[in-house]
Amino acid sequence: MRDGSGRCAALLLLLAAGCTTSGGSAGRGATGDLQASIYSAWARVEPALVSIYPVSEVFQEGRRREATGVGSGVIFSPEGLVLTNNHVVEGAQRVDCLLADKRRIPARILGTDLATDLAVLQMEWADIPPERRPPWAELGTSSDVKIGDFVLALGTPSGLTRSLTVGVVSSTVRNLSMEVNPFHLWIQTDAAINPGNSGGPLVNLQGKVIGINARKQTQQGVEGLGFAIPIDVARGVAYELIDAGEVRRGWLGVSVWQSLEEIGRAEEVDAHGVLVGSVAPGGGAAQAGVRAGDFVVSIDGREVEARYVEELPAFRDIEAGLNVGFPVEVIVVRGTESLSFPVDVQALGIARGEAMECLRWGFVARELPESDRRLLQVPAEVGVRIDSLVQNGPAASRGLGQGLLLLRVDGEPVGDLRALRAVYDRLEQERKPLFEIVAYHPANRCQVFAAMRPAEGQE
Repeated sequence: MRDGSGRCAALLLLLAAGCTTSGGSAGRGATGDLQASIYSAWARVEPALVSIYPVSEVFQEGRRREATGVGSGVIFSPEGLVLTNNHVVEGAQRVDCLLADKRRIPARILGTDLATDLAVLQMEWADIPPERRPPWAELGTSSDVKIGDFVLALGTPSGLTRSLTVGVVSSTVRNLSMEVNPFHLWIQTDAAINPGNSGGPLVNLQGKVIGINARKQTQQGVEGLGFAIPIDVARGVAYELIDAGEVRRGWLGVSVWQSLEEIGRAEEVDAHGVLVGSVAPGGGAAQAGVRAGDFVVSIDGREVEARYVEELPAFRDIEAGLNVGFPVEVIVVRGTESLSFPVDVQALGIARGEAMECLRWGFVARELPESDRRLLQVPAEVGVRIDSLVQNGPAASRGLGQGLLLLRVDGEPVGDLRALRAVYDRLEQERKPLFEIVAYHPANRCQVFAAMRPAEGQE
């Protein structure tokens, strides 16, 4: 709470200072109004905040053990439905929700969506009398959120009791292009979102949920970068998970780039549409005749445009909403020609590959499944991604980040986990104090070089 309370005090002082030019009483009134709004918003949403305790089985030291995590969630319906992050409950055998009055309620996972990192839980509601059921939070809209809006981030950071941090919206169109999560832009806020806050609500001063807290920037020396999933995205995904237990998405079989930044600046042409970077063999687009270098200008009668990287999620969202198994008309511009193709829509599968912990290097690596290759434009020899990092650990301190794709370690290619494990075991046996890691940045399509010094005293 130190960061949040300090930030809140600073915001109040700044607001008061800005208002005292027309009189001290006006400044005190404005500050009081803001403080009252914060109290009111907290009071409206806090009863619907839940702490989530997922329990999963792990194998350590030759034994099967239970591991309990912690996260946050928000009740969003009178039926006891809870919205949270997929990564909070992923792999859990059972889940408990802790209410504001300390009651612990079992819950089951109705559905999860890896692509948007969302999950819906159903608390066991039948045995709880209606008068003892907690209230639910009102889902607002993220469509009218503006930079500078005051927001509250609720959650249970680091397993502590329920807490509140205050900040402002820093961006409404943040693109986290290194994530395998291309269907929406993010709300960025400087309200502290710490481990354990994941899945908790981001709330406006009216006490309405406008986002689901998901992650923070963890690079050394970087502060105040928290990210939330817009509630308009979360609401749609949640209802699909409730109805079907999964989100089914259409796929045309193309990887796309922003047109202006890739072509327009380089060749000084006025490029419109969405640039096709590559066409997947066997995909609907390839079978229909779409080629790399084409500019898609229309899908199923809807005009599409992606001159900048922030506009790519809108294209992918349209693509994801197409009916699987049915053809759609795709109009492209090729040179000076406008061509129409009937493209069969296939299903986009989202999967998570196997993982490996590189303990002394400070990160977890995960194999890149084929479905992710459909979302990321990566060289054929790339097959391992940095999935998560230890904050201020060896990899993070050397500039490596989540989402980077590993190419070589100590000069050896690491195209899959087996190759990475072999290199890791060799370097551990040699106890080599310094070696080079070469990775690929999927957003910038460039290589990243890091001189790695493993942590001492860990096996």
